Amino acid sequence: MSERKYEEAVFIGRFQPFHDGHLHVITEALKIADNITLIIGSTDQPATSKNPMSFQQRVKLIEAGLPTEFMSRVFCEAQVDYPYNEGLWISQIVEGVSYRTIAKNICLVGYEKDDSSYYIKKFPMWPLEVIPAVRELDATKIRSQLYQIMRTQSEHNKEIIWGKMALDMPSGTLFHLRRMLRESSVSISKSRWEQALTAYEYDLKYKLSWEKAPFAPVFVTGDAVCVSGDKVLLIKRGQEPGEGLWAIPGGFIDQGETIRECIIRELMEETKIKVPKKVLNGSMRTVATFDSPNRSSRGRCITHAGLIVLDDEEALPKVKAADDAAEAWWHPISSISRRRMFEDHYHILSDMLKLN
Repeated sequence: MSERKYEEAVFIGRFQPFHDGHLHVITEALKIADNITLIIGSTDQPATSKNPMSFQQRVKLIEAGLPTEFMSRVFCEAQVDYPYNEGLWISQIVEGVSYRTIAKNICLVGYEKDDSSYYIKKFPMWPLEVIPAVRELDATKIRSQLYQIMRTQSEHNKEIIWGKMALDMPSGTLFHLRRMLRESSVSISKSRWEQALTAYEYDLKYKLSWEKAPFAPVFVTGDAVCVSGDKVLLIKRGQEPGEGLWAIPGGFIDQGETIRECIIRELMEETKIKVPKKVLNGSMRTVATFDSPNRSSRGRCITHAGLIVLDDEEALPKVKAADDAAEAWWHPISSISRRRMFEDHYHILSDMLKLN
């Protein structure tokens, strides 16, 4: 019989990437719990500057950084995001932990770093064990250092940056991360790291253009969830951000127009849909607001999605990509891919079309 206080500890994070702060929490948790489950969030989605690595890549970095004696006591579980359905996110985490272990004596571990740590108080069924940080570590800063390594041609400068990162990461994790970047640089197809770097450089340039604004800008957009029968109208983005990803037709509101007008205009501009504007407007069932503070890497961006339901006819309205869209097509609702959707567009569809 174990003398530890708990049978299982639960640690929630994105681990982008795994660093010494994460290892400290795991080390302290295993002093009070027999095992620990790492809930690895933001999985099954395209690469972004904030989430460059897949679930599998993060697991490898975690395993590479763990002391050998921890290996049999640390378990990793994938968790997708639900920015507009917190209840579902919480229930999936609880169910996932319950499925993995028969332990009844479970605690949640973590540290209250900033507002992003609010979630640790969302699990009243588990006692919270707050583990104070030994020192402040910032995953955003570490990711920026990684992008600097990818951007520079100087091997000397790369080694300087790697040296700085060695102060913040387990040596095994750092070694595996270096190998991961080397392998991605010789990959025939565009790797997640390259996609993330492209997004990072775009975000930097975009934010720089607003640097002299007297206050942080808040952007307003309109998106069209246009449905006919069992299909929804999607586009493939033709440029950054999110070039090549699937998206809902939409864009920024113009001066002097309403949200509904923005939604209809963007739908017609990007898809050239062969349906009169009057019919589209009359077919708009509802407009919903989607305002997750982190929904866009460009900054604070609030969108309003209009659900447009067209008559279910055998012949779908003709569409043709235009403006910012590279392609436009009617896609079966039942086979929408979360991992190919831009920003939170999958979650918008999920909410408005009741996919979950």
